[in-house]
Amino acid sequence: MNFIKGLQTEYGKLVWPKPAEAFGLAAIVIVIAVVIGYYLGALDAFFAMVLRAIIG
Repeated sequence: MNFIKGLQTEYGKLVWPKPAEAFGLAAIVIVIAVVIGYYLGALDAFFAMVLRAIIG
């Protein structure tokens, strides 16, 4: 029973973000994911080009 009371106490301490803040943070995550995806795609294309040049 102490566990449940502890959970209720901790749940009361939560601070939920405002919708605008949540949207902004989600946008940042999406932008970072796109940038990393582009970077990895460019690296993949570069290494594929190098491999094609080596293999012939």
